[in-house]
Amino acid sequence: MIKSSSKGYAGIDCFRMIAAFMVIAIHTSPFLSWNETLDFLITFVICRLAVPFFLTCTGFFVLGSFCEIGKSTSLLRSLHKLLILYGVSTILYLPVNLYAGNLPTSLGELLRMLFFDGTFYQLWYLPATIVGLVFTGFLLRCFSLRTTGILVGVLYIIGLFGDSYYGLTAYIPGLQNLYDFSFQISSYTRNGILFAPAFLWLGAWIHQGHQSKTPGIPFVLSLMFLLTEGYLTWRLNLQRHNSFYVLLPLCTFYLFQLLLYIPGKAHPALRWFSMNLYVIHPFCIAVLLLIFNTVGFGYFLETHSFIHYLLVCALSIFGAYTLHFIELLWHRHFKSPAKRFSHREKSF
Repeated sequence: MIKSSSKGYAGIDCFRMIAAFMVIAIHTSPFLSWNETLDFLITFVICRLAVPFFLTCTGFFVLGSFCEIGKSTSLLRSLHKLLILYGVSTILYLPVNLYAGNLPTSLGELLRMLFFDGTFYQLWYLPATIVGLVFTGFLLRCFSLRTTGILVGVLYIIGLFGDSYYGLTAYIPGLQNLYDFSFQISSYTRNGILFAPAFLWLGAWIHQGHQSKTPGIPFVLSLMFLLTEGYLTWRLNLQRHNSFYVLLPLCTFYLFQLLLYIPGKAHPALRWFSMNLYVIHPFCIAVLLLIFNTVGFGYFLETHSFIHYLLVCALSIFGAYTLHFIELLWHRHFKSPAKRFSHREKSF
């Protein structure tokens, strides 16, 4: 059983930044103008490790403590912070949604957006984490850690066939229709029921001491098999989306193990900075597109995808610091000194 106070988690905190830039890559396809296959393998296979990593972090620091001491304090605190972050992010992107005409037109669409799809395309991670924490926490209250792992594993397999293996459902009578019906409730199976619980549980499982003493070689092998799986499901035209892979949990498990072996402490700013990057980068993508289209150079971003990626990263770094500055001003004026925000919860 790992004690959170006994490690600095330098590897975990440093990889938060890498993972944030991996998410930006997913939304900009930096290598597409060079080679489509290269871009897919890096962006939509390797970079797909980013969100599972973040979810595993949350499971490790939040659900790990939840399993260890049997109290909901850390879980409730994290849910509170996530709800605030989701609310602020929703307000931030409200003008963009209004301009793009993406506001919900019915109650059902509003509920789907709030609980599953997210109020902007990258924000699906926040309701998925919130719902996933509540759902997985409930399972852990009712069942053992091992039994919960079996249950969330089954749910993950169900999600697979609505994502990277969706093409196989056509060969099973009625199954494709069932999945198509489910997409009216959640546009993707990468949500807080089918996707997030597996990685949240994985973090708790690692926290309870289930580790590998030599994760290096298993990580490299699992990554190679993950690349093979991603390439085959893509080339065989099985994919409806590409968030789910069979090897993704295993690869995430060994990646997290490797990061735990890195000693020392990283700067605590990496925690809030990585989350700010995640939240602000689609806004930066929209701003860049608007600027380049206005001056008549919109085609440049399409034909120079890596430069596009670098520009988005640079603008997102500026935006992340701006968000933090606004946050500090807010807490300086509206919070008592004892409650001023000085750091982000480790689960972020």
